[in-house]
Amino acid sequence: MSLTINTEQHSLSIDNNDIFNITIKSKIDQTSEHTIPFKYAKLCKLIETAYEFDEKEDTFIVDIEPHILNIIINYLNLCKGEIPQKILKPIISKDMKRNAGEEQGCFIETFLNTHKRIDLYHLLSAANYIQCEPLLNLVAAAFASLIKGVDPSKINKILDDGSLPK
Repeated sequence: MSLTINTEQHSLSIDNNDIFNITIKSKIDQTSEHTIPFKYAKLCKLIETAYEFDEKEDTFIVDIEPHILNIIINYLNLCKGEIPQKILKPIISKDMKRNAGEEQGCFIETFLNTHKRIDLYHLLSAANYIQCEPLLNLVAAAFASLIKGVDPSKINKILDDGSLPK
């Protein structure tokens, strides 16, 4: 995966309480772009570091599938630049709301109910790539909740095809 910075230079300052927007685009489909406050994007260390060290660019092109990037942007908007509640470890329940709090729990449960299991793997990989630790922890906890209390012989089937244990 790679990060490309591609825009005209702007005189933006990190000292202004991060009140300016940046644009994040998918390398795969650059027509799909998302503009969010820099404060929100700072949860992604890759973007924060690239901004600070690459002449204050305000458009970032990331090597992430557009639909996965959209999910990440939704997560960043949910967090509003604040580090979310820590996820309980070990996972205490299959209910993500109990493990991660109401907002994050609803976010990941909605994701699990509306996406294919392979998208969860892609989201995990993308969160790792952009170094978004809160999202990475949330997705890892989602995997843990999927297999919590499941017979070890059934875990591969759950993780492979997304079927739920009986």
